[in-house]
Amino acid sequence: MNGPFYFQIKRVERLPIEEFRQHYESPMKPVVITGALTDWKAMSLWTHAWFKQHYETKVVNLSVTPRYTVRPVRMKIADYIDNIFSNTGALLYMDQCPIEEFPGLENYFQTPGYCHPERRHVVSLWIGPADTVLGFHKDNHNSYDWINNIFVQICGRKHVVMVSGDQDPYMYQRSPEEGDAWHSHISDPHQVDFSKYPLFRKATLFETIVYPGEIVFIPGNHWHYVRALDKSISMSFWWRHHRVTDMFNRYFGAAGSKRSDFIQSYRGAITKKDVEDFGGMERLIGAFNSLGEYRRSALELLAPSVRAALENAH
Repeated sequence: MNGPFYFQIKRVERLPIEEFRQHYESPMKPVVITGALTDWKAMSLWTHAWFKQHYETKVVNLSVTPRYTVRPVRMKIADYIDNIFSNTGALLYMDQCPIEEFPGLENYFQTPGYCHPERRHVVSLWIGPADTVLGFHKDNHNSYDWINNIFVQICGRKHVVMVSGDQDPYMYQRSPEEGDAWHSHISDPHQVDFSKYPLFRKATLFETIVYPGEIVFIPGNHWHYVRALDKSISMSFWWRHHRVTDMFNRYFGAAGSKRSDFIQSYRGAITKKDVEDFGGMERLIGAFNSLGEYRRSALELLAPSVRAALENAH
């Protein structure tokens, strides 16, 4: 066997939003969208030097190779940009930085219309040198909470490789005891020790190079590997694929009395249709069991018929 097997991700210019929903978001298929960001000021203005000029004293948290899951280094962004241009800094990466940490940036972009309008969005900024690598990982940190990702490339190019969740048996996921459990032991699809990871030869991979001004849709529950081919600036827009988990996370993310307000607004809001979209009652039961001590309070979000079916199943 000579695998793994590579296919190019389809590229579509100015993909209409309704076609994206039907042909890519709903069936969870990756796609590259071109020509859709011409009205973003960021595309003509943002560079590494621009960030140094406008936010030079801003202190940022930087992660290090190989998995970029901890951020042990802090420095002013002006010094960080200088390190990037002087090729020093051991591939430090300003990854997954909340956009709120940079006041004023919201004036330079708009949330892409491809993001689901009824979900809460998490927007992050990524700035780094060439050759930063995120090995195969999933954005969702448990098997129920699938995170869709509209990934926007602003400066530089990135090589992106994806593997769908149905290929999990070939991906050698790290165990909880090892830490970083939503990462694979396979960091680079082009440098694999097949004597240790032979099943990876059976995997089907989808890849692309994403250029400035392009979007790549990374569907929830998809493994993805991302390598910066140049000095790079990117943004990610995350939202939950299923309304069930979006409601749960919005509820548990609410602080103090706001949880009560949320229940008042959304009591009984999760319907049978939401459960069907989530994967059925058995999957809902598994998700509720994973909530532990919070299970009972979350029941109020279920429509009466869904709650009765869940309780009867127990």
